Amino acid sequence: IFVAIPIFCLEIAVGQRTQKGPLALWRRMSIWTSGTGVSTTVVCFLVSLYYNLLIAYAFFYLGVSLTHELPWTERRNAETGEIEMNAQIFLEREFLGITDDAGTVGTLQWRVIIPFTFAWLLIFLILFRGVKGFGKVVYVTSTFPYVVLTVLVVRGVTLPGAWEGLKFYLIPDWPKILDPMVWAAAGQQVF
Repeated sequence: IFVAIPIFCLEIAVGQRTQKGPLALWRRMSIWTSGTGVSTTVVCFLVSLYYNLLIAYAFFYLGVSLTHELPWTERRNAETGEIEMNAQIFLEREFLGITDDAGTVGTLQWRVIIPFTFAWLLIFLILFRGVKGFGKVVYVTSTFPYVVLTVLVVRGVTLPGAWEGLKFYLIPDWPKILDPMVWAAAGQQVF
């Protein structure tokens, strides 16, 4: 808070004035601060990789959920009764290909690579046309969540037992509110 926000504000203000990117901006200020521009660029790249991977996960699950039977539905072995597949097993074994130990290198997961490439291609196509194309995308991406949320609320309110759930949600249980463990759990959810 005390370092990142002032540097961010300084970078925005000076970048607006000089019309330079972070690399040229910090190099122009002083040779001693050129590393700040490099580190800013590297951190932005790593954050974009992370968020694009989350978008790729969403694309994958969207595509797989359009099948007749969901691949992560719970299935048990008829003879032993052990769980052969559930959501956690599907994520770890089928999708991510997590191996049994850290010393074993797994194979390249095409189920992750293909949606990840599609996410990067989509971002490239959005940014390719510049500000004009980006503005149109913002109109869609800023209003679409509200449309989906409205549809989900209407659907949820029409389900049987919805009013009991709304009462549970809106009417507080005072003894639980006074319990410090509830507040500790709520604080953990923030981070």
